[in-house]
Amino acid sequence: MEGKLKARNLGSIDYAEIEIKPLTVLVGRNSTGKTFITKTIYSIVDAVDRNLINDKISEILEEIKDKKRNKQREYGILEIINLFF
Repeated sequence: MEGKLKARNLGSIDYAEIEIKPLTVLVGRNSTGKTFITKTIYSIVDAVDRNLINDKISEILEEIKDKKRNKQREYGILEIINLFF
């Protein structure tokens, strides 16, 4: 995931622009907000990933339901007849 994060009044950070790359290293003195910003970035990425995964799961489930509906429409009468014999 790549992008740019702008943070304002986030923990001890007054303002920051951070370019996010596959490998991003935050360097600074103690108590300057490195851990806080890292946890914030992680939380955002995690929430986005979960939404993408949930969307994909919903999409797959809808496809399965559609296939089942289509199959029931095609074979519904035969299935009903088979129940009686």
